[in-house]
Amino acid sequence: MRAFRELCAGIEAHNSTLVMVHAAGPGSSELSRKVRFKAVYLEQKNNAQRSAADTTEHTKTHTLTVPASMIQEKLGHLYVPRWFLLKQLSKWYKKSAPVRIAGSWDGEDRLWSAVFKPMLEEIERLQLASEESEQRQQLETDQQQDSDKTTTPVKNIKNQVVKTSVKARRKPQAALLTLQVPTVEWDGWVDLKTQWGKQKVKKTFSAENCVLRFSKSRIYIELPDGKVLIKLASNVRYESPQNL
Repeated sequence: MRAFRELCAGIEAHNSTLVMVHAAGPGSSELSRKVRFKAVYLEQKNNAQRSAADTTEHTKTHTLTVPASMIQEKLGHLYVPRWFLLKQLSKWYKKSAPVRIAGSWDGEDRLWSAVFKPMLEEIERLQLASEESEQRQQLETDQQQDSDKTTTPVKNIKNQVVKTSVKARRKPQAALLTLQVPTVEWDGWVDLKTQWGKQKVKKTFSAENCVLRFSKSRIYIELPDGKVLIKLASNVRYESPQNL
């Protein structure tokens, strides 16, 4: 998600956050450890007239001995303050010090799980519910139009009695592109009981030997028992279709 990536990039740009590092061995004593991480540097081309377009970023991997007091372990990962790593590298590379320390910050996973993931799932659920509501309304409209066509005055259908009776028995989706498929999958939402109450969770359903009828962005799924489901085409997957 773009907003999540941009937010994380903005947080990573601040040296006050922690950055994930990798263990690289013991230090000179029990009071220190070696860690491995990446730093971002700016590189300018040797042009007579330099501009921002002539500047590129590149990363270098470093191994540094860090005081154990500077290392924090969270959920099995090691973290070190960015400002500390940046300060140490600046001592070594005074003329070309790194602009920032690359890597995930310590709250990235929690932010995604607690805020962005539930928000995206809720947005997707609402969109799917809205689409299915529109599809049901469209189906009712199709059925009403089909019914209206079968109630033409008798004087206008003198020579069309047989044709009209066939149309009256015809399903509204009969004129659509129809495929017979051995298996089909579709996405739906179900209620799941949690410690915080009921929550909507996306679930994948499947069925065999079904008939699919296509109408613009919708697909009518006719199950073997005759029940018809209306789903958004992007939420339906099927294999080896055969034209009827």
